[in-house]
Amino acid sequence: MSAPQFTPGPWHVAADTLIRDSDGRAVGTARLRVSGCEEQEANARLIAAAPELYAVAVEVAKRPCEMVRNGHCTMIPCERECLPCAARSALAKARGEGVPH
Repeated sequence: MSAPQFTPGPWHVAADTLIRDSDGRAVGTARLRVSGCEEQEANARLIAAAPELYAVAVEVAKRPCEMVRNGHCTMIPCERECLPCAARSALAKARGEGVPH
């Protein structure tokens, strides 16, 4: 597992769609060309929650696969049914890695 390379949290929404870190530095924005203001603000809140969501996913991913029977996963892909496997898959996506099996 690689170390996170994103700006450490916490992040917060400033100016409706601008996301800033705890030092006030901009880390992103949620501006869309065709979307309404409410959707942009909701996207900004979701992005601002990313560091906390990442930390929760790391903890959930530490749990063993829930679909293992007799030492083997009973579902491929099991991330549709298994929370720890779904967390590992989401973390791989966040890190730019391939999907784990």
